[in-house]
Amino acid sequence: MHKVLIVWDARHAPRQLQFFIDTFIDTCSDYEIESRFLSFCIDDFNGVDRCQYSMRALLNAVHLHKPDTLISMGSESNLLAKLIKPALKIPLICNKLPAEFEPSGNVKKHIDRMSKSISAHCNWSYSFNRNNTHYLPPNIIGPISKRIAIIKTDPIGLVLANLVQQQGLEYFYCHFDPLRPLADKQILKAGFIIISTDADRQQILATYAASYGIPTLYIGDLKPSKINKKKLDCFDSVNAITDINLVRKIRRWSLSSLEQKLTIAKLNQDKQSKHIGIIRFLDDLGFKRAISLRNPMLVQDNP
Repeated sequence: MHKVLIVWDARHAPRQLQFFIDTFIDTCSDYEIESRFLSFCIDDFNGVDRCQYSMRALLNAVHLHKPDTLISMGSESNLLAKLIKPALKIPLICNKLPAEFEPSGNVKKHIDRMSKSISAHCNWSYSFNRNNTHYLPPNIIGPISKRIAIIKTDPIGLVLANLVQQQGLEYFYCHFDPLRPLADKQILKAGFIIISTDADRQQILATYAASYGIPTLYIGDLKPSKINKKKLDCFDSVNAITDINLVRKIRRWSLSSLEQKLTIAKLNQDKQSKHIGIIRFLDDLGFKRAISLRNPMLVQDNP
């Protein structure tokens, strides 16, 4: 079985980074790999899964675990991994993480850019990239909101607002920038998003909202995106504002229990992970999922 050692900096780690690593650990357990996670810590070292931030400590851990691949997460870990690269006989895959995961470390990020040729280099980001050369990390699912978000610049935004109001539901307007999908943090306060395909032709918002578990419903014609011939849309859709299914889907979501809404949120995160997240990252590295998990059933008609 392929052995993988993943190293990351746990010193003063933000909550988002800890959640990312915890999700990574859970996801790796679904794969036919022997994964080990090593954190750089301030104290309480054991040399197995916790070690001092030093070249010697990292080399000792590599010799102990004997991995076939070394993966480093974040600027600090990338820097240290690249320094020991000449002593390694295995592939090194460095990962640049979002600024929210490491509030400091601009010098290390500069070194990352200067030393990309030393190793494979992957990018995790919350900013939209038209070339699809980055991965989108999952986020902590917050308290499930009962409010519906409508995009202020949506051509049918006013009609949608009236429709939602007729159902006795609460809504609010928010802004959407395709280049910075989550720039308006108000979006994250929504429990459900309704948007026309004219306002987001590439379904960018749905993918980024799904990283927080927030479901998105599109109105209009669109072509489902497919990866490896599998339908992996992070959204639901109806053909037109007059489609009777529009009201049905809105009401079905609004009448769902808190537990059901949480299940929907986790399903959306799972789809996002397959589309451009942790699962896609591991698949791109050529790792195989356990036989019982290779064809997971995806809910085709999420509210």
